[in-house]
Amino acid sequence: MAYKFLNGWKNFRIIATRASEGDAPGNTETFNFTFKNGGLIESYEKAGIRREYLNGRKSKKPFYFNMRWDVDYGNYIEAGDLENFARIETLELLGYKLQLIPHIDVKDRKFDVQIIDERREYGLNYHHRGKKSTAHKGYKIAFENTEPITALQFVNMNTYIGNANVKVNPVKITG
Repeated sequence: MAYKFLNGWKNFRIIATRASEGDAPGNTETFNFTFKNGGLIESYEKAGIRREYLNGRKSKKPFYFNMRWDVDYGNYIEAGDLENFARIETLELLGYKLQLIPHIDVKDRKFDVQIIDERREYGLNYHHRGKKSTAHKGYKIAFENTEPITALQFVNMNTYIGNANVKVNPVKITG
């Protein structure tokens, strides 16, 4: 069966790591998400210079890519996933380094990320006739890369075989 996905399709994972200090070992926490009722949108933009000359000629020189991952649980989020995000936000405040694996079936695509505070939304759920609300609704959060990305990786799931035979086709910036 041929896959119709690039870069994987399974749920995402976030790894929070605190570097070791002196003789104290570092700590690592791994967060897996159900991806139930949620969506992950991966987007990127090129950062560079675009010039337009007096004679009408145009040129551009890209330097790196800025990537962003929007996690949208706008309709409903499981309590476990919400607790994971609350813990991740706490760990980021404590100085932990966050790593995002957008799809766990392609473990080779890992990115150092941070939370974009301006792109976080919490929704309030109505209380129907004074009863307790049973659903957690309206949670959105976004992450951005912290290190420059000079090549985009597109993984064809038809030729990707776990970690044994990685066929990654990077789009390299030249010039």
